[in-house]
Amino acid sequence: MTVSRTRVKETLRRLNEAENSRSKVSVGETIARIDAVMAENVEGWHNGVHVSNREAERQGERVLFEAVADYHRDFERVIIDPPFAAFTWRITGTARGKALDILGCSVLEINDEGKVWHYWLYMDSAQLAGIFG
Repeated sequence: MTVSRTRVKETLRRLNEAENSRSKVSVGETIARIDAVMAENVEGWHNGVHVSNREAERQGERVLFEAVADYHRDFERVIIDPPFAAFTWRITGTARGKALDILGCSVLEINDEGKVWHYWLYMDSAQLAGIFG
């Protein structure tokens, strides 16, 4: 089966809705909503560093979502070439009394079930380090 452009767009919508639900639901519920969009065997790379499984990613999400209760992500530019999507994004919120405004880019590969199978995330990690120490 070939992954359609419509399926890729729907996966992006579901993923962004899941992440942006943080201000309305608990950290655990936010992560569960993200889990629903991820393939069981998902793997990724953050700035070239391999993230071998979903549990490793959850740990980072937990730290981020606990610190940034008003987390919000907007997609700024999106390019879809099924089964891939590339997009720039902006994350805003407040962490430890400091405004958060982080720019980044992600590339996703979507599987036949409409779930994220592989991902590559690029951002200036120093922006987070300045807030989280």
